[in-house]
Amino acid sequence: MPKVGIGAMCVYVPPFHVDSFNLAVARKEDPKRFTERVGIKAFAIPGPNEG
Repeated sequence: MPKVGIGAMCVYVPPFHVDSFNLAVARKEDPKRFTERVGIKAFAIPGPNEG
């Protein structure tokens, strides 16, 4: 039986990010909802020229 496995792996992290505090303020929500309950400080988002 031939051996099968992962030959390579690539990870792309977009250069743009959203700060969860700013997102909460824009949505008129408590910033602690993201930082304490969910545990997210910031997250990456694709740029305007990315699909």
